[in-house]
Amino acid sequence: MDKSKALLLIVAVLLAVAFLQADEPELTISALDYLTLPMDNMFHICYPNGDIMFCEMMYHGPNLHVTTFWYRANSHQITTPMELGIIYSPDIYWRTMRISHIGDKVHIMFKSFDASPEQVLTVITLHQDTLTYRVIDEFNFDYPFSFDSSCAMVAEDVLVMALTNSLVYYHTNTGSFQTLLEGDEYHCDSWHDKQVRALPDGNFLYISDIYTASTDVPEVWALFDSAGNHLFTQEIADPVICSLRNGDYFFSHPETSPQWFYLSTTWYANADGWLECSYTDENSFHIHYTACPLLSESAHMISSFGEDKVLVRNYDVQANHYALYCYNAPLELNPSSLFAFVLNDFGDNWFLNVEAAEGFYFVPRWQDGFMHIWTLWAEDSPIAHEFSFPLQNDPENILPSYHANKLRIVTSYAILFYQVDATVSNAQDTAVSPVNTLKIYPNPVSRNAGFTIKSDLKKPVELGIYNIRGQKIQSIKLDNFGEYSSNAAELQSLTSGIYLLKPIGQESLPTRKFVVVK
Repeated sequence: MDKSKALLLIVAVLLAVAFLQADEPELTISALDYLTLPMDNMFHICYPNGDIMFCEMMYHGPNLHVTTFWYRANSHQITTPMELGIIYSPDIYWRTMRISHIGDKVHIMFKSFDASPEQVLTVITLHQDTLTYRVIDEFNFDYPFSFDSSCAMVAEDVLVMALTNSLVYYHTNTGSFQTLLEGDEYHCDSWHDKQVRALPDGNFLYISDIYTASTDVPEVWALFDSAGNHLFTQEIADPVICSLRNGDYFFSHPETSPQWFYLSTTWYANADGWLECSYTDENSFHIHYTACPLLSESAHMISSFGEDKVLVRNYDVQANHYALYCYNAPLELNPSSLFAFVLNDFGDNWFLNVEAAEGFYFVPRWQDGFMHIWTLWAEDSPIAHEFSFPLQNDPENILPSYHANKLRIVTSYAILFYQVDATVSNAQDTAVSPVNTLKIYPNPVSRNAGFTIKSDLKKPVELGIYNIRGQKIQSIKLDNFGEYSSNAAELQSLTSGIYLLKPIGQESLPTRKFVVVK
């Protein structure tokens, strides 16, 4: 082979390698800068516009002094700390604090010491640079009332409390209240765990949780809207669900399925897992139990990942490490995990803080003078990316958040900023665009209005509509232009709930979820 042919062959190989590399998604994270905090922060709240509000509370005698300062995203600056108010309430203590962020208001709840002769709840409301508070002492908060689960802020200035004998809807701005359930309608004995859960669509849930594996007394789930109107009550006698004690709740893809949520559970036989819950029609819940993959694991957190996946984080008690599993959602129809990671190199930090947003999953940790950022990206998963940056000072309380292509890590003394660049080549975009173009508008769908489906495939395609149990409800067909428009009459057979739209005989189109509402 002469030199010219050899040179042409080398160039061809290099071009081929470059072309293949260009087709691969690329993720890079680079360090930007940091801003020093003017004082310690007890907690912080991230706002949709990128602003972060910091709050510090200090006791001086019986008085609680509340001070705030802000990180302003537009100016990339931190404001001067400002004392908002002083609260005289000797029975509150910050270790019993719960925080709710609803709309533009932040509500901070305190409960008095369990040993205090008078049990009270104190609710502080922060709105921009103003502070108001309400001391609630007109009710009995003794056992079995649980500060962690028996009350929740369900709307701005509205606290719902599951008390010993009644469910109370309380206005924290005025002190007025109304009883939503009591007596036989309350369905709750003293040994039941009374729970209130604020849901992502504005409704809230009251659960009389028995967790005894007894079918003689069913669990009771009652749904209300944020104004306190009762929507429906369902008794659940499933022995598996009745034997589970409900824990924290998490949401999957609230922008697509606002009526779909998860409750972590603990079984009396130590088989932890999740309840996958949805409103399948106007008057009932559909609940599916999924156990942790290993019996020694305890359920911790579930997060949305991309358009149709969830990441489940468990803690393996015996192995003393975290395990991360990825599933297609819903778990009921996709019981096998797509991939899994064992996070066993993250030291002995029991509370592993993560951030899941816009198809990313960030796990930051500090170790041996470096900030390590372990990352999954839905575009190229299950590839795991890790980036390391020198950082000498130990950043206690690593709390990540993501906004506008920037990862912000709040520590005890500063906010650390990192640029996140995720790109897919034009060649790959062109190659995959026909695969990801089945659009439903609007979503959620109103039974009184109808919806439109569009695809880039300009040909007739049959689509099946399936309920959350995988049962086919009806079929529809795209026209020669890849479009379909329904009317209200065609939707009357669909009750409120979550549905799957599946192409039949056409693998280049994806399955899409949509929600039907009244």
